[in-house]
Formats: sequence, C-alpha cells, structure tokens
Amino acid sequence: MSKPRPALARLSDTDQIDLYKQIAPIAGSALGFLLASVAILVSLDPKRPIVADLRRGEAFSLLIANLLAACLWLLLLSIFSLVGWTFHSSCGSSDAFQSVFEVIGYAAVVELLLGGFFFGYVTYKVAKHD
Repeated sequence: MSKPRPALARLSDTDQIDLYKQIAPIAGSALGFLLASVAILVSLDPKRPIVADLRRGEAFSLLIANLLAACLWLLLLSIFSLVGWTFHSSCGSSDAFQSVFEVIGYAAVVELLLGGFFFGYVTYKVAKHD
C-alpha cells in the first residue's frame, strides 16, 4: 500500500510555484493585521469601564493567546511559502515539505477561525453586560 501524497503534490510544478507566490503575501498581510490587532487590544487603557469589562474573565486572555498563536502560524506559513517559491526545485517539490506546508496552512486557518470565535464571544460578553 502506497503512502498518500499531499494535496499540493497533485498540482503541476508551475501551479505549485504560483500557489506559493499567492500565499506568501496573503499570509504576510494577515500577519500584519493580526499583530496590529493584538497590539491595539493589549494597549487598551484598563481604567476605562468597557476595557475592564473586556478583560473580565479568561475569554480576553484566550483571545490574545489565540491571536498570538495565529500570528506564529501565519509567520511560518509566510516563511514556508517563500522557501517553497524560491527553492521549489530543491525542497519545495518534496512530499515532506509539502506535507508540512499543508499542516501549517491548516493550523493557520483553524487559529484564525478560533480567533474570530473568541473575538465574537468577548464582544458578545461586553455587549450583553450592562
């Protein structure tokens, strides 16, 4: 029985390089946005009542931790995209590299979705609390 190949391996070499080229700036842009969001959330004045409400409980801490984890995955995705794009012939076309790239991509998407959920939960908590 043969080992399953990564989904990325089913693409032609040209399509793989194009995919790496497209993912690198998208992941980099999302990383910049998330870093700015975390910086804004962390620097909010804790003396303001709405900020105190935001920070009440552990949901806000989970939000920050999740956004930082998403930043890490997006940074890795950006780096791996650039490596796959630049060194496609030597490492970007190997099954091991493509498998790791896919795992990083899935992890980044899951962390972004979790971050959206936590942000919605924290916002709901603040809006519900009068």
